Amino acid sequence: MNEQQIRQIRLNALSAKYIHTKEISRWKRYNLAIDILTLIVPILLLIFPILQIDRVGGSSLYAISGVLSVLLLTLAVLKLIISIPDKIEKHQRLLTKNITVAHEAQNILLQSSALADPHWLYQQAQALETEDQEMIGNVGKKLVREAYRESLKELNVGNSSVVCPVCKASPWNYKKGDCEACGNTPANNKQYG
Repeated sequence: MNEQQIRQIRLNALSAKYIHTKEISRWKRYNLAIDILTLIVPILLLIFPILQIDRVGGSSLYAISGVLSVLLLTLAVLKLIISIPDKIEKHQRLLTKNITVAHEAQNILLQSSALADPHWLYQQAQALETEDQEMIGNVGKKLVREAYRESLKELNVGNSSVVCPVCKASPWNYKKGDCEACGNTPANNKQYG
């Protein structure tokens, strides 16, 4: 396995790491929103009878409580169907694996570890790519390009001269463009290729 292949494995692992981190945050936000609604709806249902002391608007309060009850039931069923905690756990597990692969690739590149094994790295990268595709294979282009830019930065930490190999633009100076790899505006606004 040559240096370029190892660098590509590291870049892929860093990109997947970034995407898994974003996905963990997204699913945790959804989970928190559902949990908050699960707490708020019963509280509102307890408050509504107290509010209708004078019976004015009582029927509308019953309608609202009915809608909130259906919403709560729908959210609970949705949470079970989507299996949000399981998704978070899978993303966390794959995040850990991608960090390990990226670290081992770096060790091989720096030749700083006698334990670093290119054959092991290649096998792990192949297995991990399959798992990653199952979990993050359908994320949008915007997130993939953002992950690629962030990975380019992390690939050569401290090297501000890093550029996208496709469009030659710096990931440090992002301006939305049409590069298929990083989404940046090509350097010098010239056609890239």
